[in-house]
Amino acid sequence: MPKAEFPFLADWLAVSLRWLVLVGATVAVSFNDGLNVFSGIILAALLGWNIFITVLALFNRRLKFHRLFNLIADSLMAAGLFIASGGISGPAVWISILALFSAAIYYEWRGILIIGILFSVFEIIWTIAASPETAWTICVYPPLLNAVVGVVAGLISKRLLKGVRSNYQTAVQHRRESDSTIKRQERDQMRAMYQLMETISENLNYKVVLDSAIGLSSAALGLSDDHSHLVGAVLLNGAEGLEVGAARGFTQADMRQTFPGKKGMLAVLSSTADYQLSNDPSSDPELSQLACLHHCKSVLVLPLRRALSNYGVLLYADPDPDFFTENRIEILEMVGRQAAIAIQNARLYHDLELEKDRIIDIQDEARKKLARDLHDGPTQTIAAIAMRLSVIRRMVNQDPKEADAELEHVEELARHTSQEIRHMLFTLRPLVLETEGLIPALNAIAQKNKDTYQQNIIVEVDPILAVQFESASQTVLFYLVEEAVTNARKHAKADTVTIRLQLTRASDIALLEIADDGVGFDLEQVNSAYQNRGSLGMVNLRERSDMINGYLNVITSPGKGTRVQVYIPLTDAATERMQKGKIPLKSS
Repeated sequence: MPKAEFPFLADWLAVSLRWLVLVGATVAVSFNDGLNVFSGIILAALLGWNIFITVLALFNRRLKFHRLFNLIADSLMAAGLFIASGGISGPAVWISILALFSAAIYYEWRGILIIGILFSVFEIIWTIAASPETAWTICVYPPLLNAVVGVVAGLISKRLLKGVRSNYQTAVQHRRESDSTIKRQERDQMRAMYQLMETISENLNYKVVLDSAIGLSSAALGLSDDHSHLVGAVLLNGAEGLEVGAARGFTQADMRQTFPGKKGMLAVLSSTADYQLSNDPSSDPELSQLACLHHCKSVLVLPLRRALSNYGVLLYADPDPDFFTENRIEILEMVGRQAAIAIQNARLYHDLELEKDRIIDIQDEARKKLARDLHDGPTQTIAAIAMRLSVIRRMVNQDPKEADAELEHVEELARHTSQEIRHMLFTLRPLVLETEGLIPALNAIAQKNKDTYQQNIIVEVDPILAVQFESASQTVLFYLVEEAVTNARKHAKADTVTIRLQLTRASDIALLEIADDGVGFDLEQVNSAYQNRGSLGMVNLRERSDMINGYLNVITSPGKGTRVQVYIPLTDAATERMQKGKIPLKSS
């Protein structure tokens, strides 16, 4: 069954005519002698046929040989009603117009001529056969009626169909042009989106990414180049609030604006992932300070979010209060999602560069630390040994007994130096950690500090929890402990250090705690030094905590010792909770 893109005009005209004829025939037959069984069947058949054709017309479908079937069906039903209503003397003598107008609609003059002749012959034969005594003059009426109806139908159909078809073809052409324009706009929008994604994927520079997101928004919306009224901007999270990262249509004063994000649309957007739309930007307590929005009647603000990260907002405004339609908002949301991905990639690249610099700094600091430890420890001791050996050489001839005592002291210095060097080698490459695991490595730290520095270290580690950490995480934990213990020995002058590793109240978060009984320190002062990278001990602790997605918490004050706490997530859900600030801090 063929289907067309547009409605069949001829079918709708035929359907309309058929409904009129159906109503007229029903009224005529009913008010004359009443409906009989035969006329009722014919009218019911005409009703069913017209309903069927109407349904086909609604779906723009046609039967095979559709026009011929319509003409034959209308002719047969007209003939049946002519017979059922009493022929030439009945109330439906005019019923031939059903067949004639159907012929005019589908076949114009050719159809009218053929159907007019056939229907006239049929009416004459039926009239004579039904009433042989009928005068031949009466038989002339049907051909005359059909001729008049045929001429009228032909003239009407020719003029009417010509005008209607012309208007119909014009409307179809306009619709096709409109569809073509829409498809072209959709292609332009898709091309702009692909260009945006390509530009974003090829660049890891913030400025290029942000400018591309704003510049290609107009193309993505299908706007022409002369539509210069659209205002756009990327507002990024900064130290003092939202700052203008890139903009189109902003004044120089607008570019220097900063928004706290505490009131109006920006405040709502900070707590939801949905866009905000307003037709009165001048009433917004924060956005109203933008001079470029004074002539705008609608403003749209979209969040720049990626997973749990919030990078800022996208802002668009236009003088047209109805500019931001549902379709345009959807397109701009796509731009916002792509921009958020690009910003995330750019920041990751930036963080990677910083991480590379940080690794270089760590390696440099490790070399400096090793140099300081060698200078302050073994180098000084070896120099002392050399000096004492020189003294012993002179004492051998003068006082051999004193020389023997001095040799014993030199031997003790050499033994202590050897222990210091072994301890340094252990911290540089803890083989016991690689071969036996975390707990033996922590016990080795305790033993070596006891032997070398006479510092008492207590290890309290849950053995079931310890084996849950991967090898890389165990290495980070080892160096966290080593850093904290070294700080406690060198700076806190602590006699006893306790190392604990246990679960918190939340069963999927572990707590590593290194507590000492040393002199403590002013945490606020050290943190301010940390911002200037003046306190590398705190730097190392924070950076190593970040490696395992941990949260560092230091509890200390002068004269009251120090507790270094690192909360470590054991599952992805725990990591997400900790990123949201939900950390079961142990009471201090």
